[in-house]
Amino acid sequence: MMLQHFLKCNAVDLDREDFETDFARAYNGSLFQELSLKGNPLPSMATYQELKAQAEALLKQAEEVRRAELDSIITTIREQIAEYAITPEQLFGRRRAGASTARAPIAPKYRDPKSGATWSGRGKAPQWIAGAKNRNRFLISDAE
Repeated sequence: MMLQHFLKCNAVDLDREDFETDFARAYNGSLFQELSLKGNPLPSMATYQELKAQAEALLKQAEEVRRAELDSIITTIREQIAEYAITPEQLFGRRRAGASTARAPIAPKYRDPKSGATWSGRGKAPQWIAGAKNRNRFLISDAE
């Protein structure tokens, strides 16, 4: 399959009568030599390290080109923003509301007379008040 694809890509006839001879030539390497001599150089098999070095070189080159183009692109964008009087809200949309300011702690509403522990009345009730039928006896008076 790979041989047929290779032969098709390199414009080699795949007639039935010539196939056996082409295959034999390909098998012993003479066909590959002929094709590379015709101006169709065969790709050389590079090692992993060579390919890795090439990739790193390309990344470095791409970053250099990016930096070289960046200044002119930023200048163009700034000119167009000034020309059309574009506001940051138009460009980026309205800012979302930031985190609300920190809330003041909620004053305690209940106090355990034994331990002095307090509870604001919000969230899960602590054990000392959870079983109470009447929570009024734990209320903190306004005078305190």
